[in-house]
Amino acid sequence: MTFTKPLDDMRVSGEIEATCSKCRRTTNHRIVVMNGAKPSKVLCLACNSQHMYKPPAASTAAPKKAAPAVKTKAPKEAKAPKESKEAKAPKEAKAPKEAKEPKEPKEAKAPKEAKAPRTPRAPKEPKPPKEAKPKAPKAPRAPKPPKPPAKTAKEVKEAKRIAEELDAVSRSWREKCAELGAIHCESDADEPPVVTVPGAVDYTLSGVYEVEQAINHSKFGLGFVLRVLPPRKIEVVFEKAVKTLIMNVGESQ
Repeated sequence: MTFTKPLDDMRVSGEIEATCSKCRRTTNHRIVVMNGAKPSKVLCLACNSQHMYKPPAASTAAPKKAAPAVKTKAPKEAKAPKESKEAKAPKEAKAPKEAKEPKEPKEAKAPKEAKAPRTPRAPKEPKPPKEAKPKAPKAPRAPKPPKPPAKTAKEVKEAKRIAEELDAVSRSWREKCAELGAIHCESDADEPPVVTVPGAVDYTLSGVYEVEQAINHSKFGLGFVLRVLPPRKIEVVFEKAVKTLIMNVGESQ
């Protein structure tokens, strides 16, 4: 393969001559991609199109083969004319064909009978309108119950404190019942069993009570006197609360 530029000019952005596949002639090109020491992709400077490198047509054209020497042949000897064959007898003239008889004309077809007109269909009777069924009015929805107001942090703290106190009271009451040997007495079917301990007295306003004494209250059940509050009050621990009750109240009072 031969190039129009020296080998040291074969570099990217160098210019060489190549065959443009778009112009279809040899034009100046700029080298875009090199494959080793040979250009691989070039840019035509005439039409500005990129294509694979094709060397100029002059360098790729294969050398034409030399025209073969024309062989001169010796003229052939003229052949002797053939003897003419005997003249053939003329053929007999064919008799003319008989003229065909003309065909009889076809009979004209009778016109088709006109079809009787169709009888029009009777119009359909209109359907009676559907009776509108009265819909029963929907019952109004019950209003949703209002949501309870959200508790504040102070209320939550207070409720927690009360729950802890009640738990401590209930635990203390159970311990006292176990210590004194509590007895579960049967009651009516609708009421829970009554708890009492030996030596417990019924509570009355006129009674006088001492600390740790067991009393039976008609409403709060079994309780234990926690402390005496002079002059006429006592603090009693029941199963679910601590109550302050009155004592030593005379009939005259």
